[in-house]
Amino acid sequence: MEKTKRRNRSVADYAIYFLLIVLCFILFYPIYYILIASFSSPVEVVKNPILLYPKDITIYNYRRLLASSSIWMGYANTLRYVILGTAINVAITMTTAYALSQELLPCKKGILFLIIFTMFFSGGMIPTFLVVKELRMLNTVWALILPGAISTWNLMVTRTYLSTQIPKELHEAAEIDGAGEYRTFLQIILPLAKPILTC
Repeated sequence: MEKTKRRNRSVADYAIYFLLIVLCFILFYPIYYILIASFSSPVEVVKNPILLYPKDITIYNYRRLLASSSIWMGYANTLRYVILGTAINVAITMTTAYALSQELLPCKKGILFLIIFTMFFSGGMIPTFLVVKELRMLNTVWALILPGAISTWNLMVTRTYLSTQIPKELHEAAEIDGAGEYRTFLQIILPLAKPILTC
C-alpha cells in the first residue's frame, strides 16, 4: 500500500514537473525568440516565424539601433526622470512625514484624512491632464515628475517610522540646545532615518 502511494506520488510529481517545464517554455520562449531574432536576418525571421536558433547571423539590427539618436535620447530621459524624480520624491516624502510625525502640528487629523483619502480615490487620467495643462507643464519634464512626486503609501510608512522609531526625547533635547526645526531635521532626524531612506 505504501509503495503504491509512493509510486502514485512520484508519478504525480513528474506530471507537475512536466507541466512546469511546458509552462516555463511558453512563458520564456517569446523572450528567447526576440533574442535570436535580433541576431537573425530579417528575411529569415519573416520566412520562418518559429525559430529555435539564429539563422543567417548578423549584427545589422544592433548596429542600426546604436546608430539611432532616439535610443540615446531615451536613455538620457530615463536617467533624468529617475534621478530627478527620486530626489524630489525622497525630499517631499521625508519633509512631509517629519511634519506629520509631530504631535503639535495644527489640524493634523484633517491633513492625514485628506492624504489617506487619495489612497482610495484619485482624479483619474483626464483630470490629471487638465491640471498639468492648466499649470502649463505640457511637453516638459515636470509633467511626468510632479504629478507622481509623492506616494501616499511611502509617506504613511515613513511617518510611522519617524513616530515610532525615533525617540521624541531627541527632538526635545535638540530644542533645549537651541536647534531649530531645520537643524533638527537635517542633523538629527535624517541620519537616524537612513533605514527608511534606503527602502
